[in-house]
Amino acid sequence: MTQPSSRNLLPIIATLLLLGVVMALNPWTLSVLRGHGGTPPSPAIEKTVWGIDGVCVALAALFFCFRSSPRSRAWSERLLIISIAAGTTLGIFDLMFPITVRFLPNMLHDFVPFKILPQTSKQGLLPHNYIAIVGDSNAAGAGDWNMSCLWTRQPFHSAHLLHEKLHRDVVTFGEGGAGSIRGLVRQPVQAMLRLRHRYHLEDPAIILAYFTEGNDLEDNLRELSLGHFFPDDRPGPIDSHAFFKFLDDDIVGSRSFGFLTGRLQGIKFLKNWAIITFGNYFNRSKSATTTPNYIPILGEPYFFGGNPFMAAGQQYNRAEIGGQSRFLEDPMQGPCLELTHDEKELGLRVFDLSLQYLRREFPHSKVEVVYIPSPLTCYQFKGPIATITYFKGRKAIYPAETLYAVSREIASGIERLSRNDGAQFIDMTPALQQACHDQLLHGPNDMGHFNKAGYEVLSQALAPRLSASSLPSSED
Repeated sequence: MTQPSSRNLLPIIATLLLLGVVMALNPWTLSVLRGHGGTPPSPAIEKTVWGIDGVCVALAALFFCFRSSPRSRAWSERLLIISIAAGTTLGIFDLMFPITVRFLPNMLHDFVPFKILPQTSKQGLLPHNYIAIVGDSNAAGAGDWNMSCLWTRQPFHSAHLLHEKLHRDVVTFGEGGAGSIRGLVRQPVQAMLRLRHRYHLEDPAIILAYFTEGNDLEDNLRELSLGHFFPDDRPGPIDSHAFFKFLDDDIVGSRSFGFLTGRLQGIKFLKNWAIITFGNYFNRSKSATTTPNYIPILGEPYFFGGNPFMAAGQQYNRAEIGGQSRFLEDPMQGPCLELTHDEKELGLRVFDLSLQYLRREFPHSKVEVVYIPSPLTCYQFKGPIATITYFKGRKAIYPAETLYAVSREIASGIERLSRNDGAQFIDMTPALQQACHDQLLHGPNDMGHFNKAGYEVLSQALAPRLSASSLPSSED
């Protein structure tokens, strides 16, 4: 007996379904992978994605070639039932996601397409008359305090503390590992363009641009090189028009959005979770079995996490805290001590132009540059210090006097450029150094970032500058 024609269509529908998965998976997944963190995905992840696509193509070919077979029709029917069930579940999850996103624990915030939505340093889902923090991991709230409350919704950095002190909405666009190109331009500008499109979100009243003395200049050199701003990767003068075009075309990208922009957030959340978790697994496996991976930056070997360095004993980085000599960590992050004068000037130039671009994108927002000294700069040392280096073969041991002199030099340059660009400058060095006389403001596990006491000192020093008198009224 001839089967009904509708059942003969099942293998063809299954074929189209599998091919649709292939078409969606490759450009969608790999574009997110390449955008996450500014680096391409590992070969293992790419091979896995292509492997999944290969299996889908092979199954699609089998369903199509044997579409008249009863077994093919039976398997097609099962596949369609599973697909309908999965699609219905995903649809319900996606519809409920905007309602439940604010209840996500801190650990899952990075997987949300609009990262400000689950943040608890604001009153509602969207901020109003708010302060926006931009920059690197210090702006994102990295550190021991964050690590202690990953699976809770408890506060863990300066945005929460400023929200409590000022009774204002405060959100952060901070991104770990970012320099000025990513921290001041790509992350906040791309996010705001999409938020304006989807929610018609107003621009922030105040933007706090965190500048991290410890590695922002080195990060700027890395972002220039990985962005291929210099065709031959040889540093030279940076023309402002060429740099702004580079930011427009290669960093910010398209300003035109379709209907789906900002929608399907629940599905994208699950996709980001799967991709990033999978990628982190491969990265951990690779780092545990291979030597440090140096990449060429401006013609020199560069290690993203800092060069491995082991000093003999505990003779370096002994700070005076509370009247006692205390060993901190060897090495620790200092104020870009390894960079030459020309490299510092190049990094400062990138910061200058990135800040100008930020000011251009948010002309009605008051921009304040917050200068955050390196961990080493915060403490008082009598002996030599050992600093983290990123370029291979650079000097790592310096006298304490050099540490503080270079810190003042960089702070002076950032202050000059900030004021020239029409931004206010807030130097956190005095407040943090004074507090470090009596207590540890970093670590003890993550000595590269503030702990709870460090973020409290930072917010206490910032709050008077951001008092109600400097902000529009909440009723405006």
